[in-house]
Amino acid sequence: MVSATITTSILSGTITTLQIANAFRDALITAGFTTYDSYLTGSTEIRIMSLSMSAATKGTLYLRFDTNSSGNVNNYQIYDSWNTTTKTGTNSGGSINFSVFVGITTITIRSFSHPEFKGIAFEQGTLYGIMGILRPKGSPPSWWDENAYPYGFAAQYNGFPGNSRFVSSINPFGGAAAHEYLQNTKLQDGNPQNSDSRSNIPLTILSIGVAGILQSCDDVIITCSNTMRIMDTVTVSPSEVYTYIWGPATNCGIAIRTT
Repeated sequence: MVSATITTSILSGTITTLQIANAFRDALITAGFTTYDSYLTGSTEIRIMSLSMSAATKGTLYLRFDTNSSGNVNNYQIYDSWNTTTKTGTNSGGSINFSVFVGITTITIRSFSHPEFKGIAFEQGTLYGIMGILRPKGSPPSWWDENAYPYGFAAQYNGFPGNSRFVSSINPFGGAAAHEYLQNTKLQDGNPQNSDSRSNIPLTILSIGVAGILQSCDDVIITCSNTMRIMDTVTVSPSEVYTYIWGPATNCGIAIRTT
């Protein structure tokens, strides 16, 4: 079991497109990414962040995000290669969009560094988003050849409690597809018969179609999240504590081990 490192940064004052792009870049660096490319297209700031996960042929992934003149962070995508000359990547797993971040309202950004998840979560009032790469157990299962198929999943927040996508259009199942976490609406409230303790299960990614479980995490869990806020904790025991990092405050969400 490994405890995650969580670092908080604040972006305040008159917030510009450049400031948002650089703040998210810096937060991703704190999480373990490296700046691979950075450029401006019109009024859109674009950053490419690489994450080296193993020495395998497909062991490095590339996260692309942009911010436009309206402060909208959109088209967050992951690729298995990136060409700095043509500004294009290969084998994207699809785009993930976010809400608009504008004005002078403070943006709180949290960086998460753990072998199973490296990324950031950000809040501005009621607006919320997450960006990063989920890697259950920190390495692929034995039947997944990382020399042929990248092993990483784009974290996506879309309400319940977020879906995951294949990072690439090449994978052992033969095609790009969205993957869901194993989840249940019954995982909402704490148990009133047991001091309101919150049930939890390992975050488990399902295979395409009806092929069952792809892989389960060791230190990233699904937990009852009603009334919870980002950075609230779920205590299983004094030596096993998880911190809530994303999902709605009305049903199940995601937490990561911090103790």
